[in-house]
Amino acid sequence: MGGGSILFVSLTVLFLGYFMYVPLPAGVAQPWKLRFGTLLIDVAVSVSYVVEKLTGTPFADTFHAISVINFAPVHHDYSGLEVDNVSLDGIPARVYKPKSLTGLAPCVVYYHGGGWVSLDLDKHNAVLVKLAQETNMIVVAVRYRYAPKHPYPGPFEDCVKAVAYILRNGETLGVDKNRVAVMGDSAGGNMAAAVSLRLSEEDPSVMPPIKLQVLISPVLQALTFDTNSMRENGNWYLKRDLMIFFWAAYLGLDLNMNTYSVMAKGGHISPSIQRSIFSSYIKKIRPSNSQGVNENYNRKMASKLDNLVTDPFVAPLMADDLSKVPPAYILAMEFDILRDEGVMYAERLKQAGVKTDLWLVKGQPHIANYLLAFSWLLDNSDMEGIYSNIADYVKKSL
Repeated sequence: MGGGSILFVSLTVLFLGYFMYVPLPAGVAQPWKLRFGTLLIDVAVSVSYVVEKLTGTPFADTFHAISVINFAPVHHDYSGLEVDNVSLDGIPARVYKPKSLTGLAPCVVYYHGGGWVSLDLDKHNAVLVKLAQETNMIVVAVRYRYAPKHPYPGPFEDCVKAVAYILRNGETLGVDKNRVAVMGDSAGGNMAAAVSLRLSEEDPSVMPPIKLQVLISPVLQALTFDTNSMRENGNWYLKRDLMIFFWAAYLGLDLNMNTYSVMAKGGHISPSIQRSIFSSYIKKIRPSNSQGVNENYNRKMASKLDNLVTDPFVAPLMADDLSKVPPAYILAMEFDILRDEGVMYAERLKQAGVKTDLWLVKGQPHIANYLLAFSWLLDNSDMEGIYSNIADYVKKSL
């Protein structure tokens, strides 16, 4: 082996060793799998940063491109399903329909995760197939537009438009309009919660209400990036810095280190918002020694974000009135930076009189549906079990 090869191998080993060494908490399920997932994201972040510096290609563009790469052929068992790509009032979607269905059937509308920036339906295909097969219901997965090219409200409007079409014209897809649920993971969980809020405003005599919302590791607020679960779990897999980038992209901010630094310190909102009723919605999930009101805030950023981060269609945890939303099933992962947001949202829904079930999934980090594409390498029985549980819940609820 020549000197160049030895150097390459040595650097590769050092590189992998650096990324694979992730101190993990006791009790985390499948530590090696979590390290692998963290490695993939860290590499994608590093490559995207280097490409931006060398070529000027935006970080978000490269990060998205990496996130949708098929690293190995994945063979899905579509037995018993018809799978079609359709347009729902101009919004592209994919329909998974069990062949055994006769007459109108219940429907699950799914919004995929990826921080509004990355991943796609192909990376969630295993989940979508599983849900359709195990529930024996129609599953419709929505292809909403991506940030930062399309910040809020674009992706949100796509999600509302798609499910509104189903609620009005379900018969064209074989859907029983009175038995429709929305579901999503991570940023998709945000969409499902926001869509549920938005459509709860509609007259039920004109548009049938959504029957159930299923929120999996949902992201629900951008008022603070200093919660207990962010402190405890912000150094692996979905890291705190990456979550701040996702929010900056979705909110249409300048994507640079100054923006991220201001948001990390809580300087993206004005002191008046920091002292408002909105802060009471997150008080329980903030550390006792968290920073108080940040008087040294960025006025330009706050002038834009004060209204955005308190908009319940952006951040559902900020909703003043939750009493009209559909029943909820919320899954919060024990070792997820977003855990506390899901727990707090469940508490607020219950206080508002909404039937809500919360499952705090022990040992699990932030949901990682894209790792199902690595089933040839990883043991994904944990995630498969989670979605089997969800399928059972949906069957009982619809």
